[in-house]
Amino acid sequence: REAGGAGGGDDNNGNSGGGAGGRRGGRVAGNTGESEKVLRGTLGGDMAWLLQSEEFADLTLRVDEAEVRVSRLLLGCRCAYFRTFFAADFGDSRRLEESGVLDLSNILPGFSRASLLTLLRFIYAGHVSAESGGLADVEQTTPHLALTLLPAASVLLLDELKSLCEAVLI
Repeated sequence: REAGGAGGGDDNNGNSGGGAGGRRGGRVAGNTGESEKVLRGTLGGDMAWLLQSEEFADLTLRVDEAEVRVSRLLLGCRCAYFRTFFAADFGDSRRLEESGVLDLSNILPGFSRASLLTLLRFIYAGHVSAESGGLADVEQTTPHLALTLLPAASVLLLDELKSLCEAVLI
């Protein structure tokens, strides 16, 4: 086994923890409820792994009854909506500090867990498809998925995702 880098060590799946000594490739089980192959050692791959592993997660996002653990830092860095929300000092943000749960059901009505995970994959790793190792690709996004993600991209101020969805639908 390879030695893990800083903060490393092997998990129960035999995957090395993060850091420079981390393993490339491999399956990592996580909050998706299934395993996805991610290419560690690339920025997109490492970010997808971070979403799957829930390592460093400090917030729970909820849509309807589905919950996903996420990193507040990453959401604030990659998404203007979350950056503004976390910086604000109003009732919802104060309740968030107490509960650690951000319920998005009101702004993303009818959004499923699978749709939320796809949206988060885009926020974290810059692509929609679990199979894509690179940037979001129009050919890999179905019209149904684009129709599902477009309203969320609009509400959450994700212009790149919004443009992708529009390109698929045109």
